[in-house]
Amino acid sequence: MNAGFFGAAVFAVAFSVWGNHLIRIKLFLKSNKAIRWNARRVNELRQKVLQIPKIGFWMATLGWVPGVFIYPLVLRKVGGTISASLCAHFIVSFMFGWLIAMSYSYIAHQCVVLRVLYP
Repeated sequence: MNAGFFGAAVFAVAFSVWGNHLIRIKLFLKSNKAIRWNARRVNELRQKVLQIPKIGFWMATLGWVPGVFIYPLVLRKVGGTISASLCAHFIVSFMFGWLIAMSYSYIAHQCVVLRVLYP
C-alpha cells in the first residue's frame, strides 16, 4: 500500500463529505427561500449548520489516526524490521499531528459556522 495514495484518498473523501454537507445546507436554504421561516425550520437549519465542526473533527481523525498503523507497516514491508522505539515515535508523532490538525480544523469550522452560517 502506498502511503501517499492513502493521504490523497483521505483528502478526497474528506472534502467530498464536507462539500456534500455544505451543498445540502445550500439546497435547504434555496428550497425554503420563498417559504415563511418558522421556528421549526430555523432549528432544523441550525442543527445542520452545527454539524459542520463535528464533520471536520471526524475528517481530521480519519485522516491522521490510521497513519499510526499504516506508516510503520509500510516501513516494515519496504525496509524490513523496525524497532519498537521507532513504532512508538510514529504513534506519538501522529497523535500529536492529529491533535493539532483536529483542534485547528474544529476551531476554523466553528469560526465559519458562528460568524457566517449560523442564522
